[in-house]
Amino acid sequence: MHELSIAVQVVESAIRAIPPTLAGHQVERLTLDIGKMSSVTETSLRFCFEMASRGTSLESAELVVNEIPVTAECRACLTGWTILEPEFLCGKCGSYDIKVLTGRELMIRSIEVREKK
Repeated sequence: MHELSIAVQVVESAIRAIPPTLAGHQVERLTLDIGKMSSVTETSLRFCFEMASRGTSLESAELVVNEIPVTAECRACLTGWTILEPEFLCGKCGSYDIKVLTGRELMIRSIEVREKK
């Protein structure tokens, strides 16, 4: 289950990204962009995130996952499309010479920190 190492890295990266002026504030929401080709199972990632965030400022944070579709462009005819099936073939000219544009992402999109009262 590589989701555990991903969750640990996400938590560590998010903590490092919080400005020093907000140190000690609780994170309310963490938004991730995860591409469909990244081989990350969202359910497993959520479970691992809950474990990895224990005892940190992300412990009660809402984890929002944006699934990024796989898009491609044909190098032969420059047609672009969203790949819905595991067939990497240009539907217009039949070429297999394609470039994957999106779908491999795994990044923190935003971190929302709760203000101290």
